[in-house]
Amino acid sequence: MLTRIIKRNKILVASTLLLLLTLGSWSIASPILSAPDAANHIAHIWCSSSIENNYCEKDAEEMGAYRIPTSSNFCYPENKLMSSACASPATSIRSIETGNYPPLFFRVLNFFVTDSMNTSIILMRLFNSGIFVGLFFFQILLGSEKHRLAYLSANIFTITPYLLFLIPSVNPSSWAIIGVTNSAFFLISLLDGRNSSPPIRAATCFFWFLSSVLCFARFDSTVALMVANSIVLLSLRGKMILQSFRKTAVFSSILLLTAIILSRNFGTFINWCTGYLQVNTVPFNPMGPNFGAWLSSWFLHFWAIPLEAFGSGGLGWREITMPQFVILNGIGLLGAVIIFASIQMNFRQILVHITSSLFMLINILMIANRELDMFNVTGRHIIPIFPFIVGAWVYFSPSPIHFLEIRNARSIAVLLIASSNSVALYTTIERYVMGWSGGLRIIRVNGLSQWWWSGLPIGPNFVVIMGSICYLGFLSTAVALVPMKSLELNGNNTINY
Repeated sequence: MLTRIIKRNKILVASTLLLLLTLGSWSIASPILSAPDAANHIAHIWCSSSIENNYCEKDAEEMGAYRIPTSSNFCYPENKLMSSACASPATSIRSIETGNYPPLFFRVLNFFVTDSMNTSIILMRLFNSGIFVGLFFFQILLGSEKHRLAYLSANIFTITPYLLFLIPSVNPSSWAIIGVTNSAFFLISLLDGRNSSPPIRAATCFFWFLSSVLCFARFDSTVALMVANSIVLLSLRGKMILQSFRKTAVFSSILLLTAIILSRNFGTFINWCTGYLQVNTVPFNPMGPNFGAWLSSWFLHFWAIPLEAFGSGGLGWREITMPQFVILNGIGLLGAVIIFASIQMNFRQILVHITSSLFMLINILMIANRELDMFNVTGRHIIPIFPFIVGAWVYFSPSPIHFLEIRNARSIAVLLIASSNSVALYTTIERYVMGWSGGLRIIRVNGLSQWWWSGLPIGPNFVVIMGSICYLGFLSTAVALVPMKSLELNGNNTINY
């Protein structure tokens, strides 16, 4: 027993280090302005400190505007054929609107601001990657065997490639993606791990709180946090909640009070939440479509938006077209996981599906309303809850066997997902160094301007190779943390899958 635990922990440490190296590769796979709304978020980070510094100067001419040392040349973020070499460092003027996002994310990353923009961005990306990897380690270390199966299914089959791109980024969606699923799964450990020792329960409670705090980086992820935690509570403690309303009210009050204290702009959050009510009225856009047609249109195709996790919506500013090989791999493997988890179904799975689908649909309608773009919403607004949905579906499934428990199936999955990561990582780096081609070619750097991290002793081709090998190693070790199952025939013979 002890030998098995030591062996498992060694595999976990190796898997964690390989995941960190993979996210490190993705951290340097794109230039500064590659993430969605990067210039705006960088301005918030640089100017979030109450102490005036040399990196964020108030503009004397425009109220609420600041000068920050980032490129004002948007020659490449929305043009996939243009490499990032066209941009030149300059002083950019940005207007800061504090009501769009809670300040927590920006204030924390402000600690990594240095004299060098490149160094600062790399440190921030590595910090976000480290948060995800740390929580991954403790989820596996503290969780039960059933918990590990569901958590690994939630991440392995949804993370490639869009989440690998967003998690290290300086977009608040990074913390949203990390926080929602981890918070829900730490709560599952607390509620379902009845035989856990007091130190393990205390550690689990701490990491649940930390994961929940990350969700306050965005208003929509704060709501997603409440939805995911509510699903877990109703699934695991539904009867107790009905019998003891007082405990539930106390728990909800603590979560709500924490949100108020950490966000410091609760009024803005409430105003933002009223948008959920306004989706039942005429859209904000006076030239918008008939409400019935608008609602039915979204109902028919909103199911595809979470699949942007596989790159169907593009990476970067949605301009990097992912090869169909990557998208089909992701959809096919996820379908296999869902099918095995649906061999036998129960009420908890139906609750997960209905509640999360309703949240995603209403969230999409609200975002479309607010942005006055009735039929175009990016996946990052609802993707944070997507891994949780997959993991919860597997966790609550009474099926006798799951996809990751079958030897041949998980071997094929490792190869296909690792291949998707390699292609996606290559496509991303090639697009920013040489411009998108849609094919495969050796990435050549002509001059320092084409490789945005010119101070690093490694080049783009090495990053592709390192990221590919490390991710293959991570997947191989991660699936080894899930025991394989056997099926007995006639009580004597055993078939290993």
